[in-house]
Amino acid sequence: MTKLLMISGNSAADILSGVRGAFYNTLGELYKYWDRIDIICTGKNNTDPGCVFGNVFIHPSPWHKIFQPFWIKKCGNKLAREHYYNLMTVQEYPPFYNGFGTWLLWRKNKIPYVLQIFHVPGYPKSAGIKESFYRWLAKKFIARDAKNVAAVQVMNKTQTPKFLITAGVPENKIVFLNAIYLDLETFKPLGLEKKYDVIFVGRLADNKGIDLFLDSVRLSGVNAVVVGRGPEEKKVESFIKKYNLGGRIKYAGWVKDSKEVAELINESKILAVTSFNEGGPRVALEAMACGVPVISTKVGLMKDIVSNGENGWLVGWDAQEIAETIKKAISDEELLPKMAAECVKTATAYEKKEAIAKFVDGLKQYMRP
Repeated sequence: MTKLLMISGNSAADILSGVRGAFYNTLGELYKYWDRIDIICTGKNNTDPGCVFGNVFIHPSPWHKIFQPFWIKKCGNKLAREHYYNLMTVQEYPPFYNGFGTWLLWRKNKIPYVLQIFHVPGYPKSAGIKESFYRWLAKKFIARDAKNVAAVQVMNKTQTPKFLITAGVPENKIVFLNAIYLDLETFKPLGLEKKYDVIFVGRLADNKGIDLFLDSVRLSGVNAVVVGRGPEEKKVESFIKKYNLGGRIKYAGWVKDSKEVAELINESKILAVTSFNEGGPRVALEAMACGVPVISTKVGLMKDIVSNGENGWLVGWDAQEIAETIKKAISDEELLPKMAAECVKTATAYEKKEAIAKFVDGLKQYMRP
């Protein structure tokens, strides 16, 4: 009887609110490998505890997130009295509520745990003062955070490990286990007419570089579609109005499901990632799975998998450079179709069933009997 205890964030509570996003889809495969999975997470809109897939139990906090460490301790201790867990996985990010709470839980129960650091805010480039502070905080705290862990999981092979080693995490504790799992039945070439030169898909937050994307579209003279919602959405609407770009930039907002995202990507010639910092991002591989090349800043997994002129292009954080790269790419009518096959080939390695099987296999070495 193998049991997993997961310490997570809002995405788990979102599932109980009816959201069927990436985390839900991951659990839809992950649950098959465990007799029971319990997820302790932050609360959202007074969400009650619930169960999905028959053996995945979600325990959202009834308290404000500032008290999350103590909810992890309280709920975790109760669950540990009722169940013998072979392993914990802990999704960690500033301000490190999850790591501190898990340490409180570990002191009593000694359940081995894997710390998952998928994204370091402010690294490699900060989007503002808050991210700069979080990067500083991570550098000061992360080695202590990782002191008692079985391993520190990262989702890219170069950028995040470099930061962690500099911050004092022992290199032998850092392990790359893929954390992007694609539904290749949804994200695939659909043969749709290309309506847009370039597409942006993502949460409209400051680290995503939406200003950079909009400015590059303005400078390049291409047409674009923006998919996503978040604190920066008013900025998108204001930019379109200010520069009278309603005829060239469509703001689609947040679409209903992955199928619609896949269709919009298929209707675009290129996907642009203009982020200042990322772990992945997942959407770049979703685009590649659709046969759509990616223009990306040098963030996260993109540094590992993007080959210039083969499945995409790496660029700096400069709107003019991005604009020139977009124009050059779409001006060659033979280039993008040739790149499509290489894009699909790159994405194939992230097929959900196979990738999750490898992830679980990677976790086995840290489980207690």
